[in-house]
This record gives sequence, structure tokens and C-alpha cells, in this order.
Amino acid sequence: MNTPAPPTPSIIAPWTVAPAEAPPTVEEGSFAAVVVPAKPERIFHYRVPSALAGSVQPGMRVRVPFGPRSLDGYVVQLLDRSDVETVKPLTAVLDAEPILGPSILALTRWMAEYYLAPWGKVLAAAVPAGLKVGAEKRVILTDAGRAVDEAGVRGAVQRRILAALRSHPGPITLARLAKRAGSIAGLPALLDRGWVTEAPTAPGPTPRLRPYVSLVDAGLLPSGTGPRGPLQRAVLEALAVRHGAFVSDLGLGAGAACRALASRGVVTMSLREPACDPYGRVSESTPAPVLTADQGSAVSTLVDALSRRRFAPYLLWGVTGSGKTEVYLQAMASALAMGRGCLLLVPEIGLTGQIVQQVRARFGDEVAVLHSGLSSRERFAAWTRIRRGQAHVALGTRSALWAPLPNVGLIVVDEEQDASYKQEDGVRYHARDSAVVLGSQAGAVVVLGSATPSLESYANAVAGRYGLLRLPDRVESRSLPTVRLVGLGAGPDGGDVLSPELHAGIDARLVRGEQVLLLLNRRGYAPVVVCRDCGVAARCPQCSVGLTYHRERGKLCCHYCGFSIAPKDRCEGCGGHRITLRGVGTEQVEERLRAAWPSARVARMDRDTTQSRLAHDGLLDAMRRGDTDILVGTQMIAKGHDLPNVTLVGIINADVGLSLPDFRATERVFQLLAQAAGRSGRGERPGEVIVQTRRPTHEAFLFAQRHDVAGFYEQELLRRRELGYPPYGRLAIVLMTGIDERRVIDAAAAAASAGAELAADGVSLLGPAPAPLWRLKGRHRWQLILKGPRGPAVRDAAHSLVTTLRAGRLPRGVTVDLNVDPHHVL
Repeated sequence: MNTPAPPTPSIIAPWTVAPAEAPPTVEEGSFAAVVVPAKPERIFHYRVPSALAGSVQPGMRVRVPFGPRSLDGYVVQLLDRSDVETVKPLTAVLDAEPILGPSILALTRWMAEYYLAPWGKVLAAAVPAGLKVGAEKRVILTDAGRAVDEAGVRGAVQRRILAALRSHPGPITLARLAKRAGSIAGLPALLDRGWVTEAPTAPGPTPRLRPYVSLVDAGLLPSGTGPRGPLQRAVLEALAVRHGAFVSDLGLGAGAACRALASRGVVTMSLREPACDPYGRVSESTPAPVLTADQGSAVSTLVDALSRRRFAPYLLWGVTGSGKTEVYLQAMASALAMGRGCLLLVPEIGLTGQIVQQVRARFGDEVAVLHSGLSSRERFAAWTRIRRGQAHVALGTRSALWAPLPNVGLIVVDEEQDASYKQEDGVRYHARDSAVVLGSQAGAVVVLGSATPSLESYANAVAGRYGLLRLPDRVESRSLPTVRLVGLGAGPDGGDVLSPELHAGIDARLVRGEQVLLLLNRRGYAPVVVCRDCGVAARCPQCSVGLTYHRERGKLCCHYCGFSIAPKDRCEGCGGHRITLRGVGTEQVEERLRAAWPSARVARMDRDTTQSRLAHDGLLDAMRRGDTDILVGTQMIAKGHDLPNVTLVGIINADVGLSLPDFRATERVFQLLAQAAGRSGRGERPGEVIVQTRRPTHEAFLFAQRHDVAGFYEQELLRRRELGYPPYGRLAIVLMTGIDERRVIDAAAAAASAGAELAADGVSLLGPAPAPLWRLKGRHRWQLILKGPRGPAVRDAAHSLVTTLRAGRLPRGVTVDLNVDPHHVL
């Protein structure tokens, strides 16, 4: 099979940036192109002085003069000449070796160009928190400062600063110095005199060292040094098994016992940094199962593509329960055997725990995990292991895209259709599309896996731009669940929360010792709090949304800005007392389940119950152990989880999200429904899905009932083609926001006028109009949508429009933002 050419985005980018070649030898008079995140819009040239010749490479952090200040930046290129009239020299090199490899530099450059974002902002997103430039500066006492006589120091503040530095071994942050000295107002004078100097930025978070105790060889111990008392005896017994341990892990009172034993030479004590691994020990190794014929064919195709060492994108389209993960694992094993690294992306933190255990069980310590739910220290530790070649499998959410794998051969994007892959603030990149570009630059095989692919990926596969790998059947010939559509009532709450059919289904499963998943994509207790006298609903004062009642917190809450207020017994509008709750959220469903089945073990999984670290894993582990009978939750329960004893999935209200003013609304509802249905019947017992809806004849539900993904997609693609929406058209949103509504409206009108002149090459301008979410966090929002058949023309028009607006001085307090290939138009 011929390797497909790189597609054009959102299908994929129309151009790529070749990986940088080996850096040239730096000679006196050479120049460095530096991106300074504090001034991210431009690239600055600096001369490499002879003292630093040979020590500067692309991907390093450097300190550069910038007006009267010194700033940190990233070297992105070395140059033989510069057309800048006056070029200042670099001040310092902050790294012994590059922290950004050629592949990451190339990817960030492409992203900056494609998503029309400043390169400095993209680089800042790609670097672990502990290595970001602009981190808090640290200072250290020089030899001259250590030798100076206090009598020659002017002012009490300077003397306190010197005293604080003398008592602190090594560099100290400005914040800590200010706390110790009371003020750092005298620091500039000390820097000028050469008594204090700036220390290089620390390579990562400052280590948090903890006391560690080790047992001395018994043959080396003098007589009479045995344990004295039960605490010392307990410490020695523990160390006899572990050989060494952190004192804090040995129990209450162990510190004093360890110090006493150390004073007699029985143990040695030192300071160590604990391993940063929140997932604990590596899972026990598991053998690879026998593959089905379809799995075997998919693995064979991927291994053949890997052996050619050329870019090859594939869509792995497999029904839920068809064994896509096993295809990933066996392809990864082949890539590792060829000496190449693997990147595995998952859309949400809630999916990482399960797949971490599966991947670690196969590859052990080769795996490093990266996602935003980890502490900065844990992320940096994982990043460092990958960079040092101690781990060759990077696994995580979209931020794992930046893993410093030096020779990536296989990139897997699981649940590739998921909206979580699109970053909705900052640099608005799409991790799936960026992963395909990374693969094209690295000559890697890229696998996009899903039971319900995005229409963009589906269209790419149909057109031959992606190879198509099908897994049409579940493993072990298990059947897909039956799907029943149940009509909801016509009242304001749609009748009872649980229809008679769903109630009976839950009853039957509990009697048989089986488990139930219930999906409702609304958290809280009730989404609407309304006055029955005047009809006015409680709304957020900062956002154009209603407040949701959370009974556990006793608050009315905004899910966008975090505003909350205690509920009131009187309407602020009319003074009426008939305040009522309408609609149903996951809290209320949980309450009703406990009332209906008092002996059942009910749990809830939504954003409110998963705030703590690894909370997702705890809830899902309880299901796998059989400690939970019914799990109710939002969409986070619908994707990727393998729960073999779940035989019933209930969709409480399938209509949620169906009427949103977004051209992808129907696609998202269909995908969520199909994904949720896929959690049922994955074990030996057959599964059932009960879908409660007010619109049982809607095409999304009818196609889902038949498990007819292709049929739904073909019909949806016809509609998209007629309307010119992706994948047959391209979009960019120009968003204006500000506190003053009048100024935002004026800016939107000016943008429409300028856009009418700039739009060309088939690009049309929609708007200006208030954004569907027209007020957010106190800022009014108006938008224009640029739409056209070709991505480059849409981006060029969007870039010209934003540049024109900024050059024309937007009204005071109004900002303009740009979103290329938006996944949501809200």
C-alpha cells in the first residue's frame, strides 16, 4: 500500500517545517535567533560572543539584554549573518545541553504559523513548568560579598540581606530572601558592587529532600549496638526487609529512633528526593493475548509501516470492545524493538489510570506519564526520564505531545474524536492534528483510534489520505448491546428521572449481581432555579448562563466562572416566595437512586467528585472490584473504560446538547451515545442500553440504536458538504471581548467593515454577532466567523483582519482573539 500523503488540516496542515539539521559550529561573529516569551510576537537577533562560542545550540535557554533589563529566551536558530543594524551580545547560556530538541522546535514553529500564535507562547506551552524562562530569579553571595566587612555596608537593609545570604547555602529565590531579610530594596546596590550575583535558573523544580535511612552491614557493627526499645527494634525490622526507607514512611516516632541508631553507627542517614511517581509500582507483567484476525491484520499493517520508517497515518476504526488497545500495545512493542520511541495520547485524565496499568504491565519502567493532574515536580521527573532515555514510552493527555522523545516512531491518539484534544485558551492548538504533523516531521507511524471517529478523520480515510484499519467485531465474538429508545414525558422535567423501563432494568441487574452505569451530562442537583410567580431564573452576574443548584454545597453555582451564592427564599425580581427547581443533575439522580435502592452501593463521577488526585482511578477501581453497584456520572464515564460486569447503561436525558447552536452538536450527541453504549456487555453477559429522550425519532438516536456509525456519518457528511462546513470547509473565529459592551460592539462593527475588504478567494464573513455565550467572566463577547473552502485562504484572511484591527488601535479595554479550526463555536 502506498503511504498516504500528509493531508491538509483539520484534516491537517498544508505545510510542515522540516526538522532542524545538526547545529553548525559556532564561531566568533555568529548570531543566535532568540524567542523571548516576555515579548513573544517577534524573534530577536543576538551576537554569540567568543567566550560562548561552541556552547550555544538551538533549543537552549539564554539570558539576553533587553533595554535596561535582562530577559531569558530560547535559541531557535543559529545564523551566519544578521540584517539587524545593532546586535547586542548574549549575556549567558543557562543550559549545558538543549532542553528543546529539533522535533519540538519544528513542531512549535509549525503550530505558531498554522494557528497564528506567537512562537514564544507556543514554546512556553511546550516546556515543563520548572524550565520555563522567566521563572523566579535566584541570587547567591559572591566571594567578595562573603568577605566584606559589615562596617563597610551602607544601611541596615543591605546588612540584613548579606546576613540572610551568608546563612543560606547556595542560591536563594527573591521571595525567600525577602522573607528572611524583611526587604530586598537594597539588593540592586549589592548586585552593582559585585557582592551578590544572579544564579543560573534551576534545571527544574527545587528538589524537596527528605531524610532517608539505610541499614549498615551487620558484619561491620561493633558489639553492643543493638536496638534499645521497641521503636528502634521496629525500625530495624522494617529496614531488614527494605534495606532503606524514608524516615516518614517508618511510622510515628521513627525519626528519633533513627537518629539514635545513627549515632551508634547502626544506620546511616542522608537526604534524598522521593521518586515522583503517583501511579506507584509497575504492574505485574501480563502476556499478550491471542489476536483476532482483524487485530492481527491491523498489527501486521502497522509493523510493516514501522519497518519502512516513513510517515504513515492510519485511522483505526473499531467498535467498542474490539480490542483497539491491544493493537496499540503490540504495535508499540514492535516500535520499541526497532529502537524507536512511542507516544500515546488519551483525551482525559480519567482515562489515564486504566491505560497506564495496561501499558506498564507490558513495558514496565519504559513508561513515563505526563498530564496536568500531576504536580509540576512529577511532570518534570517524567519529562526528565524521557529526555535522558530512561523511558521510551510517553503516555498522557494533550500536554504529552511535548514529550522529548528523540526518535519517535509510533504516535497513537486514542479516542481521537474527543473535543478535549482542542486547547480552548492560550495557544488554541488541536493535539490530534499536531500529532499528525509531528509524525510527518519525524517519519513516524500515526494511529488515530476510535469507535466513533471525527468526521474529519473519517473523511480523510474515505479519501485515502489516511490508511483505514477496521475492527468491526468485539473480541471473543461478544455481541454489541441492544439499544432501546424510551420517550420522556412532556412536563418541564420530562417526567420522572427514571422511566419504568429503566427502573425495571436496574432492578433486574441488582438482583443478578450485575452493575449499572447511568449517564447524565449535567452535574449539580438542578440546572434551573426559577420563580414561579414571574418566571425569572437565577442567573450568573458575570456570565450569560443560569446558575446551577448544588445541594451538597448548599450553593447556586456558575460552571463557567465559579461564582456561587447561597440560595434565597425570595425572588429578587418580584419578591415572590415560590422558588422552584427544574431539571435534573447528577446529584439529584444519585439521591433518587439511594432512595429507590437503599441497599445498593451508589457512586457518582463528575467534576465535583473528582477534584482530588487520582479520584477517577479510585471510583473506577471500586467498580472493577465490585464494590459499587451503580455509577452515575457525566460524560467522563462514557469513554474508554473496560468494566466487564456492567450489563446496563442508562442515558437519563439523551437530548442534552442536541439543540446547541453549533454545527457539530448532532455529531457530538451521536458519539457520546455510541461511546456510552459501548460500556455495556463487555464481559461474558450480554448488555443493554436504555436511552431516554423526548425525540425518539431523531436520526442520531435511530442510527445509534442500529450501531450504524457509517450510515450516520454519510448522512452528516452530505449536510456538511451542502453547508460548506468542515471537513469540506474551514473556519476561523475572530472574537472581541471587553467589559464595556458598547466598545465591544463598535470593535465588532469595525472588524466587519475591515473583513469585508479583506475576504477573498472564496472566504465569506459571518457576523458580527454576539457569541452564543455572549458574556463570560464579566466580559462581553462578539465574534465574526471566517468561512471558506480552503484553509490557507481562511487563515490568511483571519491573520490580515486581526493585524488590521490591532494596528488600528482597538477601543480601550477591547481585546481580539483568534481561533483557527475551532472545535466549538460557542
